[in-house]
Amino acid sequence: MVTVLPTILCRPDGFFRSCYPLSEDQCLEIGVRTTKACLLKLSTEFPAALKQPNEGEKWGKVVGSCTGETMEASLPAEEKKKSSKPECADPSAWK
Repeated sequence: MVTVLPTILCRPDGFFRSCYPLSEDQCLEIGVRTTKACLLKLSTEFPAALKQPNEGEKWGKVVGSCTGETMEASLPAEEKKKSSKPECADPSAWK
């Protein structure tokens, strides 16, 4: 999940790369760091074993939401200027 989630969030046509002036490397670095932080933060809440597919999907969404919110909050000041495109005004676009 530490590499898969940032790869999804940092697609060239995805929310972060199309709405913020981020290079792929910048986005992936922030994505990996924030995914690790969210997994650590949420680790005590995870069940010992996930019952697939429902719990896997549920926890994937929880970690994904945490990562997206944390990524947005973690952007360097010079990268925080969000595009004015309408889809960039909808924070649920990456959820």
